[in-house]
Amino acid sequence: MGELCLSTPGGRTVKYSNIWLPALCGILSSYFTWIMVYLDSNVPGIQPPTPLSPKKYKEQSGHTFHLSYIFAIVVGLFVFFYMYFRGVPVQY
Repeated sequence: MGELCLSTPGGRTVKYSNIWLPALCGILSSYFTWIMVYLDSNVPGIQPPTPLSPKKYKEQSGHTFHLSYIFAIVVGLFVFFYMYFRGVPVQY
């Protein structure tokens, strides 16, 4: 019965959920943290500049990549690795 379940598309989704679910949660938490850092800026996108800001704003601040945006990426990596090593799959 278990092998029959894994041959359906829904079964494959459940089988590989230990990879895609932590990845999805890591990406969403990075995105949410990035948006919070962006909106909490003095002038969003300019002070501090995002990595996607024009070069003139990066030159004004003297930094190419601010620590707060690195932190947003690190949060997503921590969420991914925590969920991956804890084994948080979808139950079918």
